[in-house]
Amino acid sequence: MQRKPVLALIFVGVTAAAAVAFFTLRGPDNSADVPASGTAWLCPKPACGQEFVLTGEQLADHHKANYGRPVSCSKCNAIAVRAHRCVHCGTFFPMQRSLTKCPNCKRMPESIP
Repeated sequence: MQRKPVLALIFVGVTAAAAVAFFTLRGPDNSADVPASGTAWLCPKPACGQEFVLTGEQLADHHKANYGRPVSCSKCNAIAVRAHRCVHCGTFFPMQRSLTKCPNCKRMPESIP
């Protein structure tokens, strides 16, 4: 009979530790205050060259309001392409299937946001 309270106490302790670890170790939320956690976009027209970041919330709002339509450039209204933003020099360049060097500083990104 002494075993049940001990097992219950261990279960509660492990569950509490898991909850604390989850909320402590998860990444930052997507918000306008943290633009680095958003998605980078680039206008493909060389004459325009608009670079912009959409937070997760802004991207969700776009898809909610424009179901099925791609993200467009805010400057010239062309269809924008997803981009990488170099963590070293801040240059935006089109996203590709494989990890590529930054065309500006020629360095490999440490991480891709």
